[in-house]
Amino acid sequence: MAAPLSDSKKLTALLIVSISLFAAIAIFFGGLLGFYGIVALFLLFSIIFTYFVKKLTSFETHTVVTLLRTRKPLWIFDRFAHHSRLLDFLTEAGLVLGFGAIAVDYLHGRKAGGMKRAALFAFTVLFLIALLFGIDLLFNNAFSEGVLTKNFFFILSLVFGLMGFAGFTIAILAMQAVQIVSQYLVGERACPGVAPLIPGIEIPSVPVVIPAHAWISLILILIIHEAMHGIVSRKEKIPVKSTGLLLFGFIPIGGFVEPDEKKLLAAEEKKQLRVYAAGPAANLAAFAGLNIFLVAVFLLIGATIAPWANEIRDKSVAGVEIVGVQEKIEFCGKTYGSSSFGQLREGMKVNEINGKKVQRIDQITSEISSTRFQPITLTVDLNGLAEQILLVPNELGSFGFIVQNIPASDFNPPQEFLLYSQFISLFADFFGWFILLNFLLALMNFLPIPTFDGGRIAPLLLHRYLGAFNLPEEKAKKTIVKFFLYTLVSLFILNALPLFI
Repeated sequence: MAAPLSDSKKLTALLIVSISLFAAIAIFFGGLLGFYGIVALFLLFSIIFTYFVKKLTSFETHTVVTLLRTRKPLWIFDRFAHHSRLLDFLTEAGLVLGFGAIAVDYLHGRKAGGMKRAALFAFTVLFLIALLFGIDLLFNNAFSEGVLTKNFFFILSLVFGLMGFAGFTIAILAMQAVQIVSQYLVGERACPGVAPLIPGIEIPSVPVVIPAHAWISLILILIIHEAMHGIVSRKEKIPVKSTGLLLFGFIPIGGFVEPDEKKLLAAEEKKQLRVYAAGPAANLAAFAGLNIFLVAVFLLIGATIAPWANEIRDKSVAGVEIVGVQEKIEFCGKTYGSSSFGQLREGMKVNEINGKKVQRIDQITSEISSTRFQPITLTVDLNGLAEQILLVPNELGSFGFIVQNIPASDFNPPQEFLLYSQFISLFADFFGWFILLNFLLALMNFLPIPTFDGGRIAPLLLHRYLGAFNLPEEKAKKTIVKFFLYTLVSLFILNALPLFI
């Protein structure tokens, strides 16, 4: 007689069947169903999948959610938990980045007192403002020159200095909410400020589509996040009951570590804060480490393989030509001008950009990226007549022209070059999204709202500032939780309006 199937094998079989059926229907009938039809189909499959998981296995289920608990990885937490100094530094640095000068005041300022405390607070604010300027440069002036934030970048910087990424994200959500409401009041469409993060799915009104391979990044990010919670819990001598994966239907949406809640709440505040900050701190550390890794890899490629690759690229193309000129650019319900319209024409060959010779598209994109939001000068050629044209970017940083390489008719690149180009493109895209999603998940988890790590951090850090109201400690903590809950739920609703209206 055959041995009965284990729960894990039953679950695997259910996953294979559910994903295969859903994918087949979505592929063949996706055009007919549309986005909301596919969402409804997914919810139906999720309910059916979770029902069979409940009937056939012992895993814990809740309507469309399944918790896959295990104790197998817990020994890994213990193995890494002895690096106490490194873990203390990582979690406290994460706490400071998450909650700014307020966190520094809690960790060190209270002990100093008087002028030293005020000086430390002011120094932290200035240091974090300088750090935000560095982050802004890393993201090509996305905040200081962004349409939404450029007029308020100083205020954003000050908020970041005072309350770290938690305050920064709340401020961004508030700005987006104001913009969405103001656009609706004048009859304009708007892009949502928040949206579901579903790789491979194009969501209506959302101008960005996350590639399907980002599912791998998301799973790795969640592992990093939850594993660090477990490691720091064990470092602080707090037992971990289990760890595991959270499924919404048949899709993994998160991981979890389940510490002993009673012992965690009984621990001293500083230990609790380290445990709560560990997850987003690990994501920020991964964000920084991966950036360094990517820079090192491309420097190595630049010193070794790039000269060979660039030589082949130069032989593969006969120049760059303009294949499109936009009269106007529409983005999130607003229309922006195009300085290229009326100056550039299709068929023009681009010879130079800002005085630098152009042979390939990447030379144009690289120059525009390095001088983002700055005017550029193109030297173009049409029917043998050379002309210099000054172009000014619009508020989006766009010039409104489209270019493509002119293939060289007498050269076929070798197969190894084509494989190299495909690999580099996939490598850069994968790690680019991996880095960005680490950063976004850290920001989200610092938000001071229940279910996120910041929702547990904020009451511990802030309740002392309500001392003037003579509130008992527990009541002060509950007041802080309610304030941020009502504020952030309201902001989330306003930011999500364009998804439905």
